[in-house]
Amino acid sequence: MKKCIWLFVCLSIAIISFGQQKDLDSLNLLLENHPQEDTIHAALLINMCRLEYTSDPERNKVHAQQALDISKKIRYTKGIGQAQKYMAEYYFGTSDYAEATKYGIAMLRTFETTNHHRELGMANLTLGMIYERTRDSTQAKEYLFKALDIFQARGLKADLAMTYNTLGGLYINQHKTKAAIDYLFKSLDIRKELKDEKGMGQSYGNLASVYMNLGDLANSSFYFQKALPLIEKSGNKYRLAMNYANFGELLVDQKQYEKAESYLLKAVDLEKSLGEKDLLAETYPVLVVLEKRRGRYEKAVSYLELTADYKDSIYSEDNSRQLSEVHTRFETEKKDQRIVALQQQAELRSLQETYFVAGLISLIIVFAVIYYLQRSNSRKMKAFLEIQQTLNQKLQENDDMKSRFFSNISHEFRTPLSLIIAPIDEKLSTPTLSSQDKVTFQLVKRNANRVLALVNQLLDLSKLDAGKMELRVNKGNLRKFLDVVAASFDSLAENKTIRFIKSIRLDGSERWYDADKLEKIVNNLLFNAFKFTSQNGTVTLSALISPSSGDLNIEVIDTGKGIPEEDQKYVFSPFYQSRHVADDGTGTGLGLSLVKELVKLYGGIVELVSVVGKGTTISVSLPVREEKFAAAVLMEDRLSDLGIDVPDNSATNLDTSKEESENDDRYLKGSRGNSVLIVDDNEDLRNYISSILKARFTTHIASDGEAGFALATEYIPDIIISDVMMPKLNGIDLTERIKRDERTSHIPVVLLTAKADLQSRLEGLKTGADDYLTKPFSPEELQVRIENLIEQRKKLAAKYRESITSEIPLVPKLLSMDEKFLQRAMNIVENHISDENFGVEQMAADINLSRTQLFRKLKAISGLSPNEFIGDVRLQKAAVLILLKVDTIAQISYSVGYKEQSYFSKRFRKKFGVSPSEYGLKAKEPAQLS
Repeated sequence: MKKCIWLFVCLSIAIISFGQQKDLDSLNLLLENHPQEDTIHAALLINMCRLEYTSDPERNKVHAQQALDISKKIRYTKGIGQAQKYMAEYYFGTSDYAEATKYGIAMLRTFETTNHHRELGMANLTLGMIYERTRDSTQAKEYLFKALDIFQARGLKADLAMTYNTLGGLYINQHKTKAAIDYLFKSLDIRKELKDEKGMGQSYGNLASVYMNLGDLANSSFYFQKALPLIEKSGNKYRLAMNYANFGELLVDQKQYEKAESYLLKAVDLEKSLGEKDLLAETYPVLVVLEKRRGRYEKAVSYLELTADYKDSIYSEDNSRQLSEVHTRFETEKKDQRIVALQQQAELRSLQETYFVAGLISLIIVFAVIYYLQRSNSRKMKAFLEIQQTLNQKLQENDDMKSRFFSNISHEFRTPLSLIIAPIDEKLSTPTLSSQDKVTFQLVKRNANRVLALVNQLLDLSKLDAGKMELRVNKGNLRKFLDVVAASFDSLAENKTIRFIKSIRLDGSERWYDADKLEKIVNNLLFNAFKFTSQNGTVTLSALISPSSGDLNIEVIDTGKGIPEEDQKYVFSPFYQSRHVADDGTGTGLGLSLVKELVKLYGGIVELVSVVGKGTTISVSLPVREEKFAAAVLMEDRLSDLGIDVPDNSATNLDTSKEESENDDRYLKGSRGNSVLIVDDNEDLRNYISSILKARFTTHIASDGEAGFALATEYIPDIIISDVMMPKLNGIDLTERIKRDERTSHIPVVLLTAKADLQSRLEGLKTGADDYLTKPFSPEELQVRIENLIEQRKKLAAKYRESITSEIPLVPKLLSMDEKFLQRAMNIVENHISDENFGVEQMAADINLSRTQLFRKLKAISGLSPNEFIGDVRLQKAAVLILLKVDTIAQISYSVGYKEQSYFSKRFRKKFGVSPSEYGLKAKEPAQLS
């Protein structure tokens, strides 16, 4: 029967229409908010096509055309191909197979030369379905098996199932029933494995139609009964119309005429709404048979006329001719392209032969000239080498003398410097030292340390010149090492009002490097950059691993004065300073010289690019792979990674309930009690508050309101202390933003200000500040207020925790922001309560927070970690179900997400003090219920 054949082909279309109005509304809203014609806009239109395919074909065509126009305009290849696919499917649905073939071939051309393998497979599948519909089995089989090869190679199971399903239809059309059923069951097996209910409904409906054609009405009825509920649930009008029509035909064969007419008319209504002429042309003949059997010949004649009309409109001679012309034009263009390619190859071979002969002749001439010159200059070269050897010997003697001089004089400087610095340190530690003397001694110490640093650089240069400095390469976390080295320049940048940008794009992998040499290289580069960058300038440090060589590439960029081109070749020479910057009287010219020698020792490369008035860029490339170092320089001991702990993320989350303690410990590890965020633009005050609190709290500091808000959302501290008068974002606005944001709304805020008048205090308190402290303040008072606020937060968390296990829902109009957050968290858990794999990661994604933010937020307002929270909601739900006796204990445990009843019983007893079965007995004793 023809209808069966169409069912297999049409239901294999590579779009699953969800048809949910809320998804369409969301996409429409996103389109309104993103009017720019870019890849995002095109992708949104394509998603609209995906949702509208079976519900509104005409609107689907409009969106597909818009997506195609935009994608062509911005040269978005994937968008072009996907839009062409939806245009092909639109014309396929309206039986305009010439247009459908045109867009299908265009899609194939789009993806033939790309790495979008799935889309290429879908192009072949689409063309296979078109040729199947037009009864061209040879072309259909060619494209379908190409699609099958692509999907099998890429492991695309859902697409593979769809192709198997279409091949089943192809073989039914060729009367190869056994092969058709084999392919259909292959498709069904994959869809069962993927738990694809929509696809399973399609497969069941196909098998039902096959068995109906074979006259096996029992099996046909069996598979229709399995298919219809699944297809009705999916909301796919196209599939529903096909199955209603086929089921109606089965009911006609079973002489259930009233029921058959109901299903057939439902099919007709759906087919008309979709504009599916093919389906109508197959449904009306069944209605003809039905009316004949019922003796209603007038109706049968009317249905017969409709059948003829639709078949004539579908299978017209003009339509077949257009389809043939499209395919012929495609094949002709491909042949023309192959001919041009062959001609180009022939021309290239001829050109290569000509160049080869000319090159061979030139090579012979060059070798002859070289031989003659070599012979004539050999005697001169011998004399030159003798002179050069003598000069090299003298230069070596001079270098040795220079190295000894620098080494000796450097050691002579170190002894008196040590005798200067030690007494100064002793004086500075004296508690009775006056302020004026302290300033003087600190000035002396800074300059003494500066001289000592210069002496150390001289010693390093002398060692390098003498060849006595060696690499000591260890394995360690390079990213953390560079983070710490760069962080030491933050205060210098702040003092000089220079913007310091750090871009260290390295992963946590361990690599090989000499920590001492690398630190000296980076320090000298940064010191040099900061030295010649004026106030409000920018210094940038970037580090990454080269994808081609695997070496470490370091780049330091400044916006300083720059170096004239004529001086650039000397900047790496010892004691050299450009006349362009010599007037500043700063520097000795040792830093960059030391960098060059250390990089040379390392086996790396250093390069400089500078433009006067714009700044300087120095690039360093250093090896960090073991095989690039000699075995003698590799050390056995490993770097300590600067004492920074690395969290263990190797454990996999196989069972949320069983890993509660492990996951929670991962977030609690390293915690030193409660944390405090201090926001103040006065550095001394920030540091002072931090110093009096850091013994009892983990402290974070920020210099303005914007930085404070960023740190608040990142760390979720237990309390925030903020000044009122600050640049960028003052304390009042910061508090308002903290209290409005769901991530931070629970954090108590203490405002500090010199304004003690009532109006200022009221303004701060109205924004949601929890306390107000005027300057000057007592350190003891500040600590007591912090402790009180944290204790209040703990009591409030206990109250919220009780609401989690309460059976009486909160009144919506009375909910605070934190209570709304808890209610939303409970709803999310309850929506996934039967999913045993539901855990913290999915909960964080559903609630739109990172895992760390969710942990800190939930812990702060309820005292529970996310895992504990999920477990409490599951167990409370189980307790209610046990009291209501809705099912057995085993089924209830499974329904709330526990796959092992023994583990469920253990957790239940821990929470309620009794086993689940004992708890169930309390239903008879209401007064004793927990």
